[in-house]
Amino acid sequence: MKKLFMIAGVLLLVLSCQELNVTTLTIDGAVFYQETTGKLSGAYGVFVVAKANIDAYDRNALPEVAPPVSDTTSTFPRLDIPSFLTPLNNATVKVNDEILSEAYDGQYQGSLNNITPQDTVDILVATQEGDTGKATMIIPGNFSLNIHDTAFVYDSISSLDLSWTHSENASSYLVIVYRVDSAGQSPSLIMKETTQDTTYSISKDNLEKGQYLIQVASVYGRLNASMPQSGAMIGVLGQVATLFIKKPVLITLN
Repeated sequence: MKKLFMIAGVLLLVLSCQELNVTTLTIDGAVFYQETTGKLSGAYGVFVVAKANIDAYDRNALPEVAPPVSDTTSTFPRLDIPSFLTPLNNATVKVNDEILSEAYDGQYQGSLNNITPQDTVDILVATQEGDTGKATMIIPGNFSLNIHDTAFVYDSISSLDLSWTHSENASSYLVIVYRVDSAGQSPSLIMKETTQDTTYSISKDNLEKGQYLIQVASVYGRLNASMPQSGAMIGVLGQVATLFIKKPVLITLN
């Protein structure tokens, strides 16, 4: 008889949990070191602090943090926050004891002093309700690209072949390609891929005559769901990374 009561109790608990709208703290963000490009230079941090509806949680839909590609501004745009996240205001976000400002609802960002490649960074997020998330990350080291601002004859190439030296502490690399349509317009994103290799080939099929900005970043941690995890925030859902971002290379295909 006791066994029957125990089974009934377990079934009741399971059914009750299925009706709960369970939420938990989620933190998505990055600390990156940007190689000098006008106003974008040095270390920055951007974090989204929110409550997640666990029933609807989709890691692939989390906001992806990246700096603006333009070198005329150091302002980060408002990130698109999916509906299963409820932004949390008035949280405390610290990176090596420097506090980031809340620029938009649940979005905390700002420049960081005294952080250079291969430095260790301690991240602490605390909400008004007393929830916390912690992580210790490492800024990846500098690296060199095999390609510089240059022009190619479009009909003479079959692909753009990129390679770079190893970045210390990097777990993966991010390759971003923007199309530069005309002067004064914001570059348009045409490709964003991750790789664990130090080479990447952009097929001619994905390109046409014109100008392109190519940006390569070394990554420690998790920037999106396809990246291997080398560091995580303790006690929360979400994803966090540190990046070393090379200055964009301008490629012209004539």
